[in-house]
This record gives sequence, structure tokens and C-alpha cells, in this order.
Amino acid sequence: AYQTLIPDTSIHGRKRGIIMTAISAKERFLPYIVMGAVILMYVAKVIVKLNVGNFVNSPVITGDAYHNASDILEAILVITVIALARRPPNWKYPFGRKNIESIFELAVGLSLTYLAFRVLTQSLGGILAYFPLLNNEAKKFIPLPEHETLLMGPEYFWWVLGTMAGSAVLSVIASTVQIKVGKRFGHASLVADGQETRSDGVIESVAVVGILGEYGLNMPIIEYILGLGVTVLLTRTAFGLMARGWRTLLQRSIGKEHEEKISKIVKKTYCVVEVAELKTFKIGSMPILIMKVTTRCSAEAELDIKSALASRINEYMIANEFPEWDYYIRFDKPSPNRYRIAFAVISTNAVE
Repeated sequence: AYQTLIPDTSIHGRKRGIIMTAISAKERFLPYIVMGAVILMYVAKVIVKLNVGNFVNSPVITGDAYHNASDILEAILVITVIALARRPPNWKYPFGRKNIESIFELAVGLSLTYLAFRVLTQSLGGILAYFPLLNNEAKKFIPLPEHETLLMGPEYFWWVLGTMAGSAVLSVIASTVQIKVGKRFGHASLVADGQETRSDGVIESVAVVGILGEYGLNMPIIEYILGLGVTVLLTRTAFGLMARGWRTLLQRSIGKEHEEKISKIVKKTYCVVEVAELKTFKIGSMPILIMKVTTRCSAEAELDIKSALASRINEYMIANEFPEWDYYIRFDKPSPNRYRIAFAVISTNAVE
């Protein structure tokens, strides 16, 4: 891949440009191919987990199967969101529609929060089942699900272990590809869905540890204790996604540190006196830079200066995982340096 500058004209009539990664026509379909493979993975997981989970009365496996079923609809939504986010800017949407991906991040965060609550109640229900008196009191205040005893034995072990271990491996592979492709093409929705898939892998990996402990020590309670740890991990991921989506929707700046470094890059450019103003925010995953630059150069030289600024800033943006960004630059002249000059006046026709 290489970087290219695509010229455009802003609604204010000033020249601007969109810096983005050049991709081939074949690569443009890569996010859709990835999500299609993810959908097939979820379908296979749902079929296997429902059968095995109901067979052994495992709330973790069965619950995870229903969660994967909702992931199928979510994956279809990701494809729709990506298609909408890729539509070019127009007079109605001068910055494009990339903010729809931030809305999706919020939705995924809320979905993970709900999943964390389900895992928490199932885990608490399993633990309290070992303490009948405490369980009866807790149910007066907390709507815990009914606990069903796990079926355990050699005839179930390999089915249960193979299901969750295989599912965990698939989740890790799928999430890695989703996050990598999402960052490569600047699709926050694909990255968010990849992070949720990674959370699925964490749950499944913990379930594998619980299964080994259950069958090795004949202690089903291990699955529920580990479930409490999974709740913490899910909650952290959920709040991270919601915070990032919320900050983007509120058009928060990309950060003081980034703005200071960009200002230094601009100031080092020939003919630039100072950066009079710099404002930054995001549309989806794409940063927007609005600058007022003071220069003593002529108007004819401004296009060359703008091209040089775009090239230098682009190197910094790529290094900080911003593959696509947009900018608006306005040039101003420095304030006139007003002062008085005294001249000695000598008259040769002096009157005596």
C-alpha cells in the first residue's frame, strides 16, 4: 500500500485534501469477505454449542450459544455500517457518514454490558446453589436464574472440551483478522466487532480452564468462580468501547499531545511563521484538522506550502495509526509591524 493525496474543494472555496491509504479494487472487498467468514463461524458455533450445552445442562455453553446467535445479526449490521461509512461526502454530509461507526461502537459497548450482567447472574446463581440458605435470601433481592446441575463424566468430557477449546481458537483468529483489517481500512465498527469477538474468546478460554478444573477436581463451582472474572473483563471492554464512541460523537479533540506535535511539524516548514489556530476532532475514526497558518510567502506559494504540510503531517498520522484524515488550512499574513521613523530634514534655502 502507498499513500496518496486526493485534492478536493471545501464548502468555503478553499483548497483542502483528504489523505488516505490507496487500495486496490480487490482490497476494497476485504472487510466484507472477513465479515462473511465471521458470520459462517458464528453459525457453526451456535449449532454446536446449543446441542452440547443442552446435552450437559451447561448454562455457560448454552448462554454463549445464544450470544453467538445475536452476534450473527451484529455481523450483518457491521457490513451495513461499513457500506454506509464508505459513501463519499456530499453537500448534505460534508464530512461523510463515518460517525455511524461511532454509534455502532456505543451499541456494541451496551451489548457487552448486558452480556457481562448475564454472565454475572449465571455465575452467582451457580455459586449460591452450594449455599441453600444464602441462595434463598439472595433471590429475594436479586433475580438470579434457576440453576441446573452440570452433567459430568468421561462420556461428556471430550465433547465439552472440544466445543469450547475449538470455539476459543476460532475467536482468537477471527478477532485478530477483524482488528487488523479494521485498522488497515479505518473502520471503527470492524475493530469494535473484533474486540467483542476477542471477548468471546476470553469467555471461551476461561470456560476451557473451568472444564479442566471441573473434571480434574470434580468441582463444578470452578466454572462459576471464573465467570466472575470474565464479568470484569467484559465490563472493561464494554466501557472502553462506549467511551471511545461517546468521545467521537461529541467531537472531542484527538488529544493535546497530538496537537502539539502537529504544530511543531507545521512550524518547521519553510515560510511558516506560526500556527495561529489548530482545532481537531474525529468523524468516525477519521481525524479532521482545521488550521490557520501565518506565513510571509505570496499567495502563489501557498499551494506548495500546503502540499508540503500535508506530506509531513501525513507521516506523523500514519505512524500514529490514522490511515485516513482530512484537513482544512487557511493562510494569514502576519500583523504589520507598525513603528515610526524619524528623518532629518535640511533646507538649503533657509531664511535668515
